Amino acid sequence: MIGITSMPLFAPDYDAVGNPSNPSYIPSALLPFSDRMTFFEHLYDTIYVLRVKHFFYNNILPRHQELVDRNFGYFIPKLEELHINVSAVFVNYDNSFHHPIPEVPYCCAHRRTAHCNARTFASSKVKIEIIQ
Repeated sequence: MIGITSMPLFAPDYDAVGNPSNPSYIPSALLPFSDRMTFFEHLYDTIYVLRVKHFFYNNILPRHQELVDRNFGYFIPKLEELHINVSAVFVNYDNSFHHPIPEVPYCCAHRRTAHCNARTFASSKVKIEIIQ
């Protein structure tokens, strides 16, 4: 499965593709902290990321699973399995606006614009073939 997002990745999204999500090093996308955080900003970011992950895995995924089961039946794979079975993510991410983040090779294809032309699509296709 390939994911597409128009924003930087959040803490549960890093888990989906196997990226490290160290809250003491990588500031969360929704917090106004830079990569040079103070001790209390590190602490706040760590607590925030842990709360987001806890809420996602214990509230959002089970509720969405109930919705899928109720409307589509039980023959669809569990959302928890789909969430961790992501091969690549296309991210609308620009280093001029966001801090550099360490990533596992070939898991995220960064797009600097939301527009798709033939040349951009061709380079993305090459990356997808490398993953497979």
